[in-house]
Amino acid sequence: MLANAARPRTRRRRVCAVVLGLGLLVAGAANAASVVSSITVGGDEHALLVEIAASGPLGYLLSEGHAPFTLSLVFTDARFAFATTHRTFEGDGLVELQAITLTREGSTVAKLDLRFAREAPYTVTRERALTRVRVEVPAPRPPMVIRATGPVEAPTPVRAAPTRPPAPPLSLDGTAAVLRAVRPESSAQGARLALDVDGAAAVTTQTLERPARIIVDLQDTRVEPTTRTIPVGRGLLRQVRISQHTATAVRVVCELAHPTRFRVEPTPEGLILHLGEGVR
Repeated sequence: MLANAARPRTRRRRVCAVVLGLGLLVAGAANAASVVSSITVGGDEHALLVEIAASGPLGYLLSEGHAPFTLSLVFTDARFAFATTHRTFEGDGLVELQAITLTREGSTVAKLDLRFAREAPYTVTRERALTRVRVEVPAPRPPMVIRATGPVEAPTPVRAAPTRPPAPPLSLDGTAAVLRAVRPESSAQGARLALDVDGAAAVTTQTLERPARIIVDLQDTRVEPTTRTIPVGRGLLRQVRISQHTATAVRVVCELAHPTRFRVEPTPEGLILHLGEGVR
């Protein structure tokens, strides 16, 4: 049963920052990192297709940036089988790719950054151990495959952060995570939305205008009841709508008074969406 607590408000912005104090999106056992064996960059003149192949299902957190348009995927409990890679491309589509393995407090994540010459619609899908990113821009020529060709360098350590207990891993038998509670808190200057999730969910975000909205999609997740609206009132966050958007994805729509910055923070209970001009 979906529950909610305080009634707040929120704003939205067109940039989502990734937090690397990871505990929400775990794809495998806590001590067994998945290995990303290859990244394939291909497609045609209509769409770019980036395929990330791994040794097992990957949990990920996706962030979207603007000016320049970027997509960043952080794969939790994962590492690349190859050394840090940086590639640049010519043309009107993908202009830069970087893949790097990072460690923090004993946890390992694989971070893939894609920078584009312009904004374009995109989708991210996952099928078992394969994650696909499709962006409606021309693909670079010729196609390229990044894979290990020699010794793998040690993961790059990043500054320590407070440790968080890991969330339950996504069950390999396909068991969905469950959205248990939605708790908004809002003021005129900022807002936050706490989502309590049992299990692991891959998270994607997007922003819309006229009216201003932030959309959070939780993949491999279910919710009951399947639709609900939580009015918040005046301020930054006006109301929150929750729905079983597809058979395997829950959508949370934050309706805002105006566009704003936001940040997604994984927590042991699920995640928190921070909103407001003070968000970094």
